[in-house]
Amino acid sequence: RRLNSLDPAVLEVIGYAAAIGEDIDVPLLIAVTGRDPDDIADCLDEAVDEHILVTRPQHDMSGAPLPATSTTRFAHSLLREGALGMIRPLRRARIHLRIAGVLGEIGGSDSRAVRAAHLIDALPVADAREVVAACRAAAVDATAAWDSEKAAYWLDAALSIYESAPRINQDVAERDDLLMGLLTAQTRAGQVQQALAVVEVRLDEAIAAGAPDTLGRLAGILLRAGGSWPWVGPNVDNERLCTTMESALDAVAGNGPAEARVLSALAVGYCYHHDASVPAGLLDRADAVAAELGDDAVLVDVLMARLITYSGVAQYAPESIELAARIRHVRSLSHPRSSGTDYA
Repeated sequence: RRLNSLDPAVLEVIGYAAAIGEDIDVPLLIAVTGRDPDDIADCLDEAVDEHILVTRPQHDMSGAPLPATSTTRFAHSLLREGALGMIRPLRRARIHLRIAGVLGEIGGSDSRAVRAAHLIDALPVADAREVVAACRAAAVDATAAWDSEKAAYWLDAALSIYESAPRINQDVAERDDLLMGLLTAQTRAGQVQQALAVVEVRLDEAIAAGAPDTLGRLAGILLRAGGSWPWVGPNVDNERLCTTMESALDAVAGNGPAEARVLSALAVGYCYHHDASVPAGLLDRADAVAAELGDDAVLVDVLMARLITYSGVAQYAPESIELAARIRHVRSLSHPRSSGTDYA
């Protein structure tokens, strides 16, 4: 009712403000609307008078009000939702696209995540590839800030949009980069069960599609997850996952890097097998494949699998120490023949 009582010009400005967020960034609002600053100020003042918006002074660390500074925001989240709801969906999407455009001109890491959020809200009028790129940029910033949870959020959004947008000609390698980035971020954020659920589904899809490279990279993710013990243990039911990995062996036959990683991940999955020769045999097969390849990234994964498989076993302690030292040495070399697949 309060919103309906506003002058149409004021309501339009409030609609733009609602699209920007709870707190109103006045310079951004001016840039997005293209309106005169005095007009914007008048519209905001009227909205404050009608108790749609509230203005509060900002305070320093001691709690004292800062002179000539204040924040303007919606008096209640329902008022903001109501203002957004009065804008038709496609027009609302165009407003978000315009906001994202202005934020893109401003630049800076602080605005990249906000811009990505507005581009997501701008679908379907936004270019899906631009939205994916913005989400990836936000994920890079989150990773740099050691915020793996946010990185996983942005990569999940990027992958969902990439796979669902009809106007994107999907490339398997690009899709895999997004998928592996998501799974790596999830495991770093401690969202291991979510990552494993995604891995199980994607393994089945990759086997059906005959995609050995994808299977190898998924196996690499399992190796990294194995170090935090979510899917291996004396009382862990990982039978289905191991059965799926066994099925993957046929699909990766002839693809050395993928075969080595699948064998290694399967060995980790069977590290509590009642027959110790099962994981040992898988590790030996992975060692043989890695030795033929001469690929440092593959070698590191195979060594890591052996380290995880026998972790905590007293008789293998000296070998585990040697393995750790060898892994550090190989990784320090940054061998140019490496396949470039690094999940660490």
